[in-house]
Amino acid sequence: MALVLERLASFPALFRVWGTVLTANFIGGGFGALLLSTTGVLSPEAAAAATEISLKGLEIPFADLFFKALVAGFIVAGVVWLNFTARSVTSRFLLTYAAFLCIPLGNLYHVVVSFTELTYLTIGGQTAFVPGFFGFVVPVILGNTVGGAILVTVVNYFQTTERRLKMARGGAHRQLSMSEMLFGGLVGRSYVPVNQSHDPAEADGLNGNPDHG
Repeated sequence: MALVLERLASFPALFRVWGTVLTANFIGGGFGALLLSTTGVLSPEAAAAATEISLKGLEIPFADLFFKALVAGFIVAGVVWLNFTARSVTSRFLLTYAAFLCIPLGNLYHVVVSFTELTYLTIGGQTAFVPGFFGFVVPVILGNTVGGAILVTVVNYFQTTERRLKMARGGAHRQLSMSEMLFGGLVGRSYVPVNQSHDPAEADGLNGNPDHG
């Protein structure tokens, strides 16, 4: 998102990254649901509890799911942001664990868990996949996206100093045009490589060349 705001990456490039990550998470969650529902990993009591917990999400209205997911997305993206300030592996672990624990304790929703729950219910014959996807998973995707990728990134972006912004931009000649921003590789560049600069010293510096700055 920060690269898009700086016109260094296009929306198609952003959606390609998001789509790849989301698809991979869905595949992993699907396999997890298959494992839990078709093997003896869960006891009968645990399986019944898992079904009960998963069914609760299907009963929540679209708007409520969206805002619950928005808060969860804010927490998850905020953890990534705050981890940069952590000084040790232990502090990062405790920060991540405490923050992620707020999601189930707050009755919030994250899309990977929601998709896994829906798949688990579908395999067990408790619901139909397509209605569940659009009524349960889609509002969670939208909420997570607004809460995480947009809100936290925009807050972080506007707290960045002008000096850092100047280093990122490297001059207006590096930025994508509006048509490139919207259509990416169909009309030109999909992103701006780090070493694409008219200033050799700047390009070497950005690429970590020890001979410059």
